[in-house]
Amino acid sequence: MEIRYFGHSSFLISTDDIKILTDPYKSGALDGAIKYDPIDIAADIVTVSHAHMDHGAWKEIPGEPKLVEVPGEKVIDGIKFKGIPAFHDNAGGTIRGSIMIYTIELAGVRLCHLGDLGHILTPEQIREIGRPVDILFIPVGGYYTIGPKEAWEVIHQLDPVIVIPMHYRTLKVDLPIQEVDAFIKISEFPVKELFKSSVDIEVLPTEPEVWVLDPEK
Repeated sequence: MEIRYFGHSSFLISTDDIKILTDPYKSGALDGAIKYDPIDIAADIVTVSHAHMDHGAWKEIPGEPKLVEVPGEKVIDGIKFKGIPAFHDNAGGTIRGSIMIYTIELAGVRLCHLGDLGHILTPEQIREIGRPVDILFIPVGGYYTIGPKEAWEVIHQLDPVIVIPMHYRTLKVDLPIQEVDAFIKISEFPVKELFKSSVDIEVLPTEPEVWVLDPEK
């Protein structure tokens, strides 16, 4: 399995047989705040956590990908997806609305993409997601989502083996959110700064780790 980070909350998760893209952004979205280059890679399946154009620009993707954007379980091309409703804020969605968390079961690995999660998980959401999670994609920038401190609370709720931070400030994200270093500085797990945008995963680590990918775009 290969995980490739385009930027913001968008990853391409690939095996020899399938390509799954998460939360595709539109280049120039949010009045130009999202400065990453367009995603020009075709995918078989796209997951969308919510309709904001820094997460839901699936129509910009080449080809005709199959779309996952609703709650509940769904099997596409032999891959099991599960959507779990959550909120974009810590006020029951009254500020920024709802989002969808996704679990993906692929090649014997359980992945979870938290989208723009804005709150600590409820017991029901933890049950729906299931524990443990093998690979967790988690927002860490704060303001619009959980920040570094809350991210660690959520990590301990799900007991992942690999934690991959996302949705943080970079030179190509001009939003009032924190850089990934704020999350790394309080890390409770060993941190691997990979200094590249993609990684091949053949065997999961035996102990929890944080893997930091550099945005490609």
